[in-house]
Amino acid sequence: MLAFFRKCEGFSRYIVTRTQPRTTDEAQHHDQFYDAEAEQIFSSRLYRQLLDLHARFLLEVTPQLATSRILSVGCGDGRREIAMAKWAGQIVGIDLSRVAVEKARHQARELGIHNVEFHVNDANCLDIGFRSQFDAVWCAGILHHVSDGQIVALLRSSKLALKPGGRFVSMDPNAHRAVNIFKPLFRRAYTRYHTTGERELRPGDVAEKLESAGFQEIKVRFTDWFISPLSWLFPHLTGPITPLLVRLDQLLVKLPVVNELSSGFAAIAQNQE
Repeated sequence: MLAFFRKCEGFSRYIVTRTQPRTTDEAQHHDQFYDAEAEQIFSSRLYRQLLDLHARFLLEVTPQLATSRILSVGCGDGRREIAMAKWAGQIVGIDLSRVAVEKARHQARELGIHNVEFHVNDANCLDIGFRSQFDAVWCAGILHHVSDGQIVALLRSSKLALKPGGRFVSMDPNAHRAVNIFKPLFRRAYTRYHTTGERELRPGDVAEKLESAGFQEIKVRFTDWFISPLSWLFPHLTGPITPLLVRLDQLLVKLPVVNELSSGFAAIAQNQE
């Protein structure tokens, strides 16, 4: 497995330098972010609440997680994967950022967690040697970083990486999110934490792309109404208001029609082949 990732990592560098110059910007941006600012945001009480929501959601939508082998594309510094390790059989995380992956490996070693592993690779690697290797593929916060054409390629590669009956799960920002009315007030922060090609996605568009990639039993779920942007903009928000905000957020997510204006959504699909 390690030899394969070394080979794949070399291929990814070739892809970056020859065909996808924007990927280099993504890697540099996230190296800088994980080196300087990630801890301030991700260690906040509000973000930990968001991470807990994501963990419970993934636990719900990933069948037989205790015996499953999971590929997590865009694992970042591994917080989500480490949080899920106690429920999962094995998790393999890949990310463009070397800084993030080193932090993920260090944290796993510090905690003595042995059923997670982290590698520096990009999503182009999936179709090289991951044929029918995984019970589930998680793409949390990845699809909105790449172009529409690259989304289709990534979905097809994810399908190839899945075993028959395997589950695909993506999580991304919603283009219809109500909180966008406040975006002009936080333009500087938005620019600071987002790369040039990053954007929000329409849930229906992602569902259509999953169908065109050959997935079946496609479902869209809304994950949070305002907690995700709030945790990035106000990492120092603490006190009794935090759990109250989370409860309000999850109430809005459950309301018909209102939930369509949620900040985050997930797409879940099945590989039947």
